[in-house]
Amino acid sequence: MFIYLMMIDTEEEKSKFEKIYFNYRQLMFHIANDILNDEYLAEDAVHKSFIKIMKHLNKINDVECPKTKGFIVIVVKHTAIDLYRKRKRENTVQINEETLIEHGGTTVEQEVIDKVENPLTAAILSLPHHYSEIILLKYSHHYTDKQIANLLGLSEENVRKRLQRAKRKLKEFLKEVG
Repeated sequence: MFIYLMMIDTEEEKSKFEKIYFNYRQLMFHIANDILNDEYLAEDAVHKSFIKIMKHLNKINDVECPKTKGFIVIVVKHTAIDLYRKRKRENTVQINEETLIEHGGTTVEQEVIDKVENPLTAAILSLPHHYSEIILLKYSHHYTDKQIANLLGLSEENVRKRLQRAKRKLKEFLKEVG
């Protein structure tokens, strides 16, 4: 952790990062390890995620708020998935696709969606994971397309296209619901 703290300038940000580190490191490791099935690669994913989070510390107001937790989960998932894809390209170790889908958040259980009273929230939760997280980062966390692209390792054009598709799917869903 001291390496991370040396990279941060102000005492306020150091304190905020320290709280994030201690509150979320186990969760981050668990998520990364579920995706990668390799403790060493999961540690790498957590490390890379902390570096990404450090770059966006100014956007985090309250360390223990659900938005912060959601943001951190999205970052670590994408970092782990990127490592998974890299490893898959190198053909070093195979992961079964069910693990990635199950823990990658690509599906939301219907009972959770049914409990949501707001139709817009239910619609967002019913979207495929790669659409819902971009919608949340854009409109809930107020990130720019460029920031989302950097965070998720995508091009800005890809982010804009996913936003466009997500909005179209949301519109279709809301028309069905009424």
